[in-house]
Amino acid sequence: VSTPDEFEAHLKRAKIFMTRNPEKTKKIGIICAWNEFGEGSYIEPTKKFGFQYLERVKKIFGN
Repeated sequence: VSTPDEFEAHLKRAKIFMTRNPEKTKKIGIICAWNEFGEGSYIEPTKKFGFQYLERVKKIFGN
């Protein structure tokens, strides 16, 4: 079961990897949507955790 804390830990590891390997990653990562509606890709709050996942993305990758 995914949690915002577990997701944040993955984000931190991804950021470290991207920073240490810019020649491989160009410091770019992709977060594939956890909510998909009609075959589109949307990153939206969840009923269970609200905006916590989105807030973790901002915390790790935002300014």
